[in-house]
Amino acid sequence: MKPPSFSLAGVPYFHRWSQGDQHEYTPKDQEDLEKWIDMVTLVVYPKVTDPQGLAMRANTLLDNYQATKSAKVVVLKTSSVPATKAKPAEHLVVALLATDAFLELAFTRFRLRKRVGGSVVYSRRFYGTDVSEAATAWLKKNGPATEKALLAWDAMPPPLAPK
Repeated sequence: MKPPSFSLAGVPYFHRWSQGDQHEYTPKDQEDLEKWIDMVTLVVYPKVTDPQGLAMRANTLLDNYQATKSAKVVVLKTSSVPATKAKPAEHLVVALLATDAFLELAFTRFRLRKRVGGSVVYSRRFYGTDVSEAATAWLKKNGPATEKALLAWDAMPPPLAPK
């Protein structure tokens, strides 16, 4: 087996799929992209090179969530960290996406790294029609730690690592 691409919160993730500037990773025993439970998605925005462009990308995600017709989407949290001399601005969007087949919690971090925009999305899925209690319990128990780990994560493997 190939070595993991990276670890997040102590969990090794393996590359599963890429297209264009989007790259998906799951843990060792979650190879099936139709039935994964945990996924990290890295997205590069090569044309985003400044804080305003990054904020526009975060707002575009929020607009897309509001316009979604095929799933029920609830934005649970948004936050922005202003830029400092040492660190560029960052944005976080946490949302719940519900379909007939699953419920998904998505934690999306937008950031600039070496003047290139990108997002890191940690997603957790719950399959079935009556999984809201399980998702709520998971979010209550793991949500703050997941957010903290995502915001602290600085490994940024390719494709988000600057060339």
